[in-house]
Amino acid sequence: MLWMAHRQMLLDQAAEAFQKYAYTETIPRISGFRYRIISGSGSHGRTVDIHTDDDLLIVSKDSIGRNLSALDEWLAREEKLFLVVDEAHH
Repeated sequence: MLWMAHRQMLLDQAAEAFQKYAYTETIPRISGFRYRIISGSGSHGRTVDIHTDDDLLIVSKDSIGRNLSALDEWLAREEKLFLVVDEAHH
């Protein structure tokens, strides 16, 4: 899953929601997941930090827009991609 937003606050909110709710009884066969937040914030990762075993990328539109090729290896292993654009009107 690729979650994209335009503000760091929205990225942090998405990460918090996934940490809290992503693998409860809704997804019973998963004990955890690996996610990464990508943005210009010092507390977040950079596009060079993306690993092929990341299950979820929560990215700022600006950071990923400047380096779309950073997704190439990550996407190569995926059969399906779920893309969420948070506050798409931006």
